[in-house]
Amino acid sequence: MRHIWNARVPMRDGVHISADVYLPDKEGAFPTVVIGTPYDNTMKSHVDMAGFFVAHEYAFVVYDVRGRHDSEGDFYPFFNEGQDGYDLIEWAAEQS
Repeated sequence: MRHIWNARVPMRDGVHISADVYLPDKEGAFPTVVIGTPYDNTMKSHVDMAGFFVAHEYAFVVYDVRGRHDSEGDFYPFFNEGQDGYDLIEWAAEQS
């Protein structure tokens, strides 16, 4: 499994969201699962999920929502998740 720690993903308003990206250990494009969390994207449960999806040849992106842990901005529960989630999925789709 390949792992990219703390990828800085720009949102439409210039805030950067912290995402950890897990990939199968081979080249290619992969279907991708994207999950946002206010609880820290390095939690064991997220790493375990990454292992499951990567073993089934999916990429897995887990990000700290705006204003939490390594992400910039202010945290307002459920307020920014729609636009930020959209921006994260668009970013993931642009990656090789």
